[in-house]
Amino acid sequence: MIYNVYVSIFFAALFVVLTLLVRGRFTKYFAALYSVSFMLIGFSHTQYAQGFSTQMEVLGYVIFAYTFFEHVRIAKKFRKLQKSIYKDPLTGTYNRRFLEEMFKIEEEEYRKFKKGFCMLFIDLDNFKEVNDTFGHLKGDEVLKTIAEKIKRFLRSEDYLIRYGGDEFVVLIGGDDTELLNIVDKISEELSLDVDGIRVYASIGYACFPIDGKELSTLIQKADERMYKMKNLMREVRKYALVDKGEEEV
Repeated sequence: MIYNVYVSIFFAALFVVLTLLVRGRFTKYFAALYSVSFMLIGFSHTQYAQGFSTQMEVLGYVIFAYTFFEHVRIAKKFRKLQKSIYKDPLTGTYNRRFLEEMFKIEEEEYRKFKKGFCMLFIDLDNFKEVNDTFGHLKGDEVLKTIAEKIKRFLRSEDYLIRYGGDEFVVLIGGDDTELLNIVDKISEELSLDVDGIRVYASIGYACFPIDGKELSTLIQKADERMYKMKNLMREVRKYALVDKGEEEV
């Protein structure tokens, strides 16, 4: 009996530590449930639980069983997402199919934790000119370089998706402050000179559920903001070149 109490307390404390240390919301959720189940099981064997020991122990095992099977279900979903069918063969990033599946998981997280998420829509300015001038092989090299550059600014819980052509989507968990920090970093650093052709990144964003609750709605909103930013930056670069007495690229 004493052994059972100590073992339960040890595992309860272990999962409390995990809850405090890890960043993933699902990991925190499962660790907290495991901790509660072991606490109930351990406490049911103490003298303070007389009259309620059986009920507490049963409840502890029920919570443990629920957490275990829910954990397995979510883990299977994440393992499925890691398969090659969700990878873009050129850039090594995720593809549009991954975005659709990941959106469902993010929706589920929102239902459980009421924490939204955001996405960035990134389009490359002057990329078509690179393809037309140097060919698609050079364009492929540029896409791979751009993908690697974007990855440097992302955290482990963010996902980079090649949406199509020269368009990328980034799924970002967290609040608006984290979103703006990442946008600022990408906007400042994601500029590439390709044999005299300057490739820029235009970025739009949308957040769930403020900007929409459907993936298509969020993509459309982010795309609209991206084009507004593209037109604004085009004007800024044009006037900057005029001041220097140069022609616009």
